[in-house]
Amino acid sequence: MPDGLRLVFTSSRDGGAGSLFWQAADGTGIAERLTESPNYQRPSAVLPDGIRVLFWEAGGKTADVMMLTLQKDRRVQALIQGPLLERNAEVSPDGQWLAYESNDSGQPQVFVRPFPDVNKEKIQVSTAGGVQPLWARNGEELFYVA
Repeated sequence: MPDGLRLVFTSSRDGGAGSLFWQAADGTGIAERLTESPNYQRPSAVLPDGIRVLFWEAGGKTADVMMLTLQKDRRVQALIQGPLLERNAEVSPDGQWLAYESNDSGQPQVFVRPFPDVNKEKIQVSTAGGVQPLWARNGEELFYVA
């Protein structure tokens, strides 16, 4: 989390394929379950506001980009869903762009979309494959593994 006090992680404790939990960063206290799903879930980023977590949820041969709101009434919202793999999303430091990887072209590529209106536009960033996008702290560069 941005304040450094908690970590969000995946665990299969309490059964299931792997749900989201959080716990104090120093390991004290009990891990609290944040989501419930029969599918595997993996966190990829915390938004700059510190109250939303991006994660991907895999079921069968697909994976979708999801967002969890960490307020009292925790809500899960699908951001990018499709018949293929969309995962490892990151929001730019200014909160305006969402970068993620998708294999909709036959191989993993990095794409960006406006955030929060992710359906407005889709721009391919990588040209010869790309995974695990990460924004520079200043938001002016986007790094990824080619």
